[in-house]
Amino acid sequence: MKTGDGPPPGALGLEPAQFAAAFPFHFALDREFVFLQAGASLARICPDIRPGVPLGGILVRAGGRGPVTRDWVLENMSRFFLLEHTASGLQLRGQFVSTVGDALLFLGSPWFTDSLQISEFGLGFDDFAIHDPVVDMLLVLQSTKAAVADGQKLAKKLTEQRAELQAANERLRT
Repeated sequence: MKTGDGPPPGALGLEPAQFAAAFPFHFALDREFVFLQAGASLARICPDIRPGVPLGGILVRAGGRGPVTRDWVLENMSRFFLLEHTASGLQLRGQFVSTVGDALLFLGSPWFTDSLQISEFGLGFDDFAIHDPVVDMLLVLQSTKAAVADGQKLAKKLTEQRAELQAANERLRT
């Protein structure tokens, strides 16, 4: 094999369509924190995240904890990031990785606390990567909420029945 005939042995690469399918909520920033690209699902929900647009206040640290700056990202590269899109309120959880040419790539997913948020943001299950556990976790959360609601209804009914039995017992004693 000649030099330049392809990636070096052991190197992995994805075609752009494969990358977009694997990371539909990614975005890349250049050295000046201008968007280079964004995943299709993210771009649909957040149309201001598009190539050539400076990050500015488009994304902030979730919970009002400040702006997203290059220095802050570089200081925290080994940590989990929770960002918020200011216009839509969409929260994204994920990580930043450095790429060739000093670009920063954010690989993430929406951070939802309720499965209803999927439809509130106009998303469907096919907007998520197959490997993304967000949908599975939300389904488990919904099942748990349903079970808790059923338990609460049962507890209320049992409390009512107990009160009725106590009243009946009191009537019998008198």
